[in-house]
Amino acid sequence: KFNDDYLGRALDAVEPHLEMIWLEIVIRAFEHYDIDVSVIFYDLTAFIMMGEYKDSQLVSFGFAHNTPMDKRKVKLAGNVAQDSGILLAWAGLPGQTADMATVEENLSRLEQVFNRRQRPKDGTLIVGDRAMLNSRLAVIYDTQKDSGLYYLCGLEPRDKAHKDLLADLSVQDLRANYLTGKMGHRYWGVKRPITFTYENEETGEKTQVTHTALVVFSEATHRSWRKKYIKQLRALSTQLQEEVKDKLNQPYWRTVKTIRRSVQSRLNKSPVGKAMQVDVWGQPGAVQMEWRVDRTVLHEMCRLKGRYLLVTDHPNLSALEMLETYKDKDKAEKRFRVAKGVLRVRPIYLHKDERISAMLLVNMIALLVYSLAERRCQRNGLKITGRQMLYEFGSL
Repeated sequence: KFNDDYLGRALDAVEPHLEMIWLEIVIRAFEHYDIDVSVIFYDLTAFIMMGEYKDSQLVSFGFAHNTPMDKRKVKLAGNVAQDSGILLAWAGLPGQTADMATVEENLSRLEQVFNRRQRPKDGTLIVGDRAMLNSRLAVIYDTQKDSGLYYLCGLEPRDKAHKDLLADLSVQDLRANYLTGKMGHRYWGVKRPITFTYENEETGEKTQVTHTALVVFSEATHRSWRKKYIKQLRALSTQLQEEVKDKLNQPYWRTVKTIRRSVQSRLNKSPVGKAMQVDVWGQPGAVQMEWRVDRTVLHEMCRLKGRYLLVTDHPNLSALEMLETYKDKDKAEKRFRVAKGVLRVRPIYLHKDERISAMLLVNMIALLVYSLAERRCQRNGLKITGRQMLYEFGSL
């Protein structure tokens, strides 16, 4: 008797109570299994939805990493504990929602959970990517310190002061502070104070907070960019040879002005055109050209590649702890991949926003059970993934 109609009506009945149901389940689970919530990773993902959904407030077009722009989607904002990647809190959001617009609401969601559960003695660190931090959010995060909520985020520098902070450190200063750890690649980093200034548009009031930034240098990323630029310069050199030099002094390619215009067009279209110096000279019908890489320009293009900023308001994190914790944030994306692929709850085609939200709850409960079972296996000496565990039960 459990057909689509029964399922739909069940989802309708569940939807008004989503938050209460989830809180009751997740708080009991975290207490029973003693899940550590001292570090939480916050991230967003998107579920692709098939169909038009003309009247939906939830399903819409929007940007999401690794998903096509021409597909409607529902976004999921999730908080995952560093301890085994257990989901703590989540919300379904419209597909067009920007990551940065979700941070404040997410802090309120976590507050609901911590009002029902004892907080860690040393507080909770919320880790987010570069889309989770700007001057306004830094001020908001700062107000949470007294309640034991701290943040660690990457920062896309937009203010001049923040760009200068990234650029002013010399290579020698960075390489004097090697960060050893479990990360596999070589990193260097220097801690510096960083100031955020936010002006309230309505009142004109300015608020200023100072936190801690870590300027990180990744040797692997720097080399990768340098190799990419060199490959592009070689391709540009080949293009200049085949498309310009080989045609010199043929009809329509006989004057310096014509050749320079053709060369400049190709330099403008190339991402490394500014690092290539081209000389063209001679009389009509006897034009010559040569080119070379401007190493000073290439060095300047590469100088900041591999550098990025991590920022926190936590008072006691070392440079290595900041980097290692931030590098561990892919735990959230790994859990999202499980919800999308391993757990065969979907696809079920629903048309009402209420039913979609309730179906997300079913997905998240399934993910919670999966993650807890995987953790329990591994804590008891079974070195298997959740996927392997499900396979073992397949015959049942």
